[in-house]
Amino acid sequence: MFGLRRPLRHLTWKLGLSDEQVRELVAILDRLKTAYGQARLDRERSMSEVAAVFSAAEFDQSRVGTALQARTRSSETLNAELLVAIRDIFALLDDEQRREFSYLLRSGTFVL
Repeated sequence: MFGLRRPLRHLTWKLGLSDEQVRELVAILDRLKTAYGQARLDRERSMSEVAAVFSAAEFDQSRVGTALQARTRSSETLNAELLVAIRDIFALLDDEQRREFSYLLRSGTFVL
């Protein structure tokens, strides 16, 4: 347990997670971290495309539209990953742990 990062160690303590639950939660959160990273990269690429429009002599609406569509797809992909993570965390926790997790989400102590 001491190899865990502090937020996860705190979450483990607050929810009273078993070792197996911790392993599964780490895997879920790792997938979610990767999805957030990809979404950030996609957003940066999109902004780079939009910035390139400003260096052109004329406004290129189709280029901006394509960049914004890529951003929308990225957001949809991230939302799909969030749905899977939320479903998996729900299944992982028992009733009392879910109530505590709900409180942690509402209070902003933990953010998905």
